[in-house]
Amino acid sequence: MENRNTLGQLLASIAFLLLQVLLVRYISLGDYAWCMAYLAIILLLPLEVGVIPLMLIGFGSGLVVDIFGSTPGIHAAATVLLAFTRNFWLGLITPQGGYEQGSNLLIQNLGFTWFLTYAYPLIFIHHLLLFALEAGNLSLLGSVLLSTLLSSFFTLGSIVLIQYLFYKGGRR
Repeated sequence: MENRNTLGQLLASIAFLLLQVLLVRYISLGDYAWCMAYLAIILLLPLEVGVIPLMLIGFGSGLVVDIFGSTPGIHAAATVLLAFTRNFWLGLITPQGGYEQGSNLLIQNLGFTWFLTYAYPLIFIHHLLLFALEAGNLSLLGSVLLSTLLSSFFTLGSIVLIQYLFYKGGRR
């Protein structure tokens, strides 16, 4: 059963990366909002995944996006930060009864409100570092903050939509 879940996670990760580099990177809302659906790779991994494997997965997925997007390490750095902070944030927002072992961090398992509380701050942190590194200086702080805010909502909405479309059922 565990190998089946691992294979499913691997296939989902490959699908998210392909979706990002072949389609989603070309989608934007104006000049300030971009979707980064590949962040679902880190956000939807099971609770039991440790920080080091998360960071390695984050680095690898960010590096793939960097290679196809000609962004030298920016996505890799921001995704490693997301992976590093994920388990710490999960510890801060633990539900009253705790987490059920073996469940994935999906809306269907933990609820819509919990998922928003979990995912939005992590996506915001990722995007803030990403756009700050891309800008390179503080004179563009307003643009960085606007892009971070709008892109965070766009990315979160996309990840929520993906879950409702492709993650049927409850516990996995």
